[in-house]
Amino acid sequence: MVAKVVIDIGSSENLVSKELVKRLKLPTEKHPQPYGLRWIRKVEGAADTVSEVCRVPLTIGKNYKDDVVCDIVDMDACQILLGRPWQYAIAKGKSYRYILQFAISLGQLYGTAAYFITAYMEGDNFAAST
Repeated sequence: MVAKVVIDIGSSENLVSKELVKRLKLPTEKHPQPYGLRWIRKVEGAADTVSEVCRVPLTIGKNYKDDVVCDIVDMDACQILLGRPWQYAIAKGKSYRYILQFAISLGQLYGTAAYFITAYMEGDNFAAST
């Protein structure tokens, strides 16, 4: 299954949507320290309590496969949000840049912008880190 994933350097947690957990029938566990969140849904002022966690099997391209521990929340911005815990776990103290390749349609671009997109869209892997 293809899921909507966001890599967020500002997030202090790894999150997965309740909908995706149900769809994939992932086993869940109680969260060791439940906490509240406010910003992950479009509804103004909506709050959610994080009380469960699960391991989410994650594959990006041919080169990356892992089980990521995520807090389960009711969110509509994406299905998986990978925050600093995931980034630090794979970086092992190094600085990484994520390059994602995907098909897009854009209007006509000129100069530097066209070069920038072309330079980062080349390669065989869906995702690579450098």
